[in-house]
Amino acid sequence: MNDKTPGYAGREYLSGEWGAAVGYSKNGATVKPTWLERDFIFPDWTTNSNFSTVEAIHATVSDADGVVSSAASTIANPDIQIAQSFQIVDTLTGTPMGLAAASAGGAGRSFMSNRYALLQSYSITNTSTDTLNNLQFFQLLHGMHSQAGVYDNRGYAGAYSDYRHDITLHGNDNGAGSQVDYISLSSSQAPTAFEIGHYGVEGNGIDEHSQGKPSVGTHISVEENGLNNNDEFAPEHPWVAGAERWNMDSLAPGETKTLSVMLSLLTGWRVDADTNIGIANGFSNNAGPSIGSVGYEFTGAHSAGQFFARYDQEEADIVQKLVAKGEIGAPTFSVPGGRLQLFGVDFDGEFTGLLKLTFMAMNLPQVTRSEF
Repeated sequence: MNDKTPGYAGREYLSGEWGAAVGYSKNGATVKPTWLERDFIFPDWTTNSNFSTVEAIHATVSDADGVVSSAASTIANPDIQIAQSFQIVDTLTGTPMGLAAASAGGAGRSFMSNRYALLQSYSITNTSTDTLNNLQFFQLLHGMHSQAGVYDNRGYAGAYSDYRHDITLHGNDNGAGSQVDYISLSSSQAPTAFEIGHYGVEGNGIDEHSQGKPSVGTHISVEENGLNNNDEFAPEHPWVAGAERWNMDSLAPGETKTLSVMLSLLTGWRVDADTNIGIANGFSNNAGPSIGSVGYEFTGAHSAGQFFARYDQEEADIVQKLVAKGEIGAPTFSVPGGRLQLFGVDFDGEFTGLLKLTFMAMNLPQVTRSEF
């Protein structure tokens, strides 16, 4: 995800299943939904794609350090050409991730994602000499550790709030200890169909998470154009995926239509009701503290919940933007090294008594570990 947060070591949220498909009719014949990607990875399987590469993915924008923030590619089949653009966007504060099923009613609830998100656009051009009718586009999401998910179309305040049509999946990363991963597919355009469902079934004697096309799941609903509008799914056995479909009507020869989607991430740290001391560390898989981690100690009773820890080093221009947004107050002290270290901590449970936090800051000039 090109997360430039200091101390970030990378985590595996996806296992290949951020995939799109397209279907349409031509001269009265139906072209069933066809995947853009030929090969999904982990589990590995070959799709029904008939697309070839016109222009391989390549960087379009890089920063002064050579870090790529935007890229593009183009693929085509005998009827259409699809130009894809990929942009890592800095939301500053995160973007809302809907967490309540649309059918549940009420105000819902949401979490704010990590700071950086992926904005991906598909520009579809009809390269044939015939009008393509009933053009439909699909986006599938399967998170590596996803065990449950919802479709939430409520409007929540925050950056990119117009991307309100969310599929949010979540699950425990047992290999990383107490971490809970959230991952969202979001669109500013309301889908005409959606589904939260399986992506294979763990322990059924058929599916595994490394080789072979999952025997059941939302990916098959995409291929059969049968998304069932199920907006909540929490099966006894993983795995879970979600998808949205958009109807784009007809596409005349030479005409282009564009659709954009967003991918956002968040990691929380589970806190059991009988656990009083722990570390929330969003930047690596290790169990010990690292730069940007936050140690916590409850001195009274507390419920089970999750900690969310954020850490950034900000230059003056970003500090001014955060002050203007009302996220922080204007610093009234000197900033060592010209960078302001900012921590954000949230706990979604309840507690009485004191909560002691220990912040692991980077060793900038005049900066040491601090407690309060």
